Amino acid sequence: RYDLFFEPSPAVLARDAVFEVAERSGARGEILRPFDEAQAREVARRVADFAPEAVAVCFLHAYARPEHEEAMERILAAAVPNARIVLSS
Repeated sequence: RYDLFFEPSPAVLARDAVFEVAERSGARGEILRPFDEAQAREVARRVADFAPEAVAVCFLHAYARPEHEEAMERILAAAVPNARIVLSS
């Protein structure tokens, strides 16, 4: 924290390989912003353009409401059938 010469590790992925879906759950599982399925399909199409071997899905507070990650998994599985999909929940 105080090391003036600290060099962060390189990013695991390029920024253009990280995508967001409009969705938000609270820490207790309350839906603050509904899962946008149309946007999720568009993101899945963009992910498919990368032809990934694996895709990680990580939504904030997914431990409290895993249904949104599970919906994203189904959409991704249709768009990128050969990729391994891992959920944070």
